[in-house]
Amino acid sequence: MHELTVADEVWNRACEGGGDSLRAGDQALAALLLFHGPAMNGGVLHAVECLSPDQLTAALAGYIHFGFESVAVLIGEAEKAIQLEQDLDNLEAVFDKQYWAQIPDDGVLVKGFESQLRENPQEFSPLVRK
Repeated sequence: MHELTVADEVWNRACEGGGDSLRAGDQALAALLLFHGPAMNGGVLHAVECLSPDQLTAALAGYIHFGFESVAVLIGEAEKAIQLEQDLDNLEAVFDKQYWAQIPDDGVLVKGFESQLRENPQEFSPLVRK
């Protein structure tokens, strides 16, 4: 049986919303993942529409926190396009292509997260072992 690493457990905790007493890294990861799931399944515009304004703001901060500033800019552009009711049918494919070019799979996010965890472990709450 595969033994989970600390990184695996912190990632899993973020997938479940992060838990109690979250530190900055936990909050950023949970917010990023809250956006990433719908973006990969339904597209960037879908993810923007699914999240509340506060959740979207946190997701943008999460991408920036882990070094994905250009993704945060892209998400901001998608949000503006929705607000301005631009030609969303045509823009949808453009936004998705740009997102997937930068984040083709979870592995890209995992690398950014693991790097941050190694360099700044104090940004993540200690694990509670049962």
